[in-house]
Amino acid sequence: MSNHFFCGAARARITPPEHLIPRLYGLMGRRFAAVHDDLYLRVIALKAGESSALIVGFDLDKATRPVEFQAALAEATGIPVENILYFGIHTHTAPITGPRPGFEQPKDEDTAAATLEYEDFLKGQLLAAAKEALDSMVPARLGTGRGNSYINVNRNQTFRYRAPDGKIYPLMGLGANFEGPVDHSAFVMKIEDLEGKPIALFVNYAVHNVVMITNNFDGRGGVAIGGDIGGNVSQALETRYGGVAIWSSGPAGDVNPIMMNQYFYPDLVTGKSTAFPIQGDEAARAQLAVLVGRHFDDLSQVVDEIRCDTAPEAITGGVTWTKAPETEGEEPYTIRLQALALGDIALLGIGGELYTTLGWAMKEVSPFRETVILNHVSSLEKDAGYIFDDDALKRKEVKAPDLGGRGGPPGSQSKQKPGVAGPMLIAGEKKLLGIGE
Repeated sequence: MSNHFFCGAARARITPPEHLIPRLYGLMGRRFAAVHDDLYLRVIALKAGESSALIVGFDLDKATRPVEFQAALAEATGIPVENILYFGIHTHTAPITGPRPGFEQPKDEDTAAATLEYEDFLKGQLLAAAKEALDSMVPARLGTGRGNSYINVNRNQTFRYRAPDGKIYPLMGLGANFEGPVDHSAFVMKIEDLEGKPIALFVNYAVHNVVMITNNFDGRGGVAIGGDIGGNVSQALETRYGGVAIWSSGPAGDVNPIMMNQYFYPDLVTGKSTAFPIQGDEAARAQLAVLVGRHFDDLSQVVDEIRCDTAPEAITGGVTWTKAPETEGEEPYTIRLQALALGDIALLGIGGELYTTLGWAMKEVSPFRETVILNHVSSLEKDAGYIFDDDALKRKEVKAPDLGGRGGPPGSQSKQKPGVAGPMLIAGEKKLLGIGE
């Protein structure tokens, strides 16, 4: 086998320094009380022929400042932005970094200053990890595998709400839809040197990292920082196999873990969706341990069967923006798409939270042997939000008058229109992959 394919990898700890922890904030405006498990950013550096690429994963909700930080990476490494796949694992127990248009912003000057200090820390760790990954590159080969992991469920449940007048409204909300579309398959790419020593693992699986959401670590609403399923599984894989293990979210806009620190059920009288948050952190820790253990074992079975016997001869990357037809008086709905092709493997990055059926449709179009779709890729550049399929758009429009139009799954305020997202995504994918040219 010729030595034209090279790989190196590195990770850097990005748990906030202790003096910043109480001054930062997370999703839903939560403050932090302690650290449950450390956060990391991980970098896999790849080279085939004259082309190089970086796969960068953060144990954060979203990858920080994609425009500025990717530009800094490109300047420092000479690797173009279109060849830098840059994403967060979407853990809900990590500090928010900005700017986040249309979302929570720091509430006071001290929080804003702490957030900027944390972002400067992240940038330094990112550049150092990228340099280490590039400096450590050696001749390599890769292999891929797939298996199933049954820790996820479609979360868009239809609740039969009984209004005061006796009329029943099928209202969609967060819950557990065991008949709904969900992808249980897990993709693993394994890269090792020519002597068989592990360099890196890249994992893709569709689930929200929300097991520890609102874990109330201190009994006063303070949350413990952690990487949830994805971050903990990465650490477990690194401990067992060595090297660096990056976990990424597949199309999980409508997918939750089967266990989490907050449940939804139909009220016994009205049938309305009712939230039940579990108080304290013991249950959250237990549920996380169960799901991490199950997911890790599922992935390990895949890793153990992979044979690394391929050396891609080319790496290509591209970025495009796909846009909905313009509607008078409204800003057009846009989605950022990115492709990184490693031989016969295509990694497709979505700047938003893609629904399951849309991910399946994109895979069907692709001519590649393996097509892997990642959510949350450079999404803070311009976040498309939840990218609904047409079935969800139809279901979420049902409202009960006496509830004032409230309810529905996250993103229900989206102005996305039926029949638009699917064609947008396919058109962008075809452009990126050169399909039909």
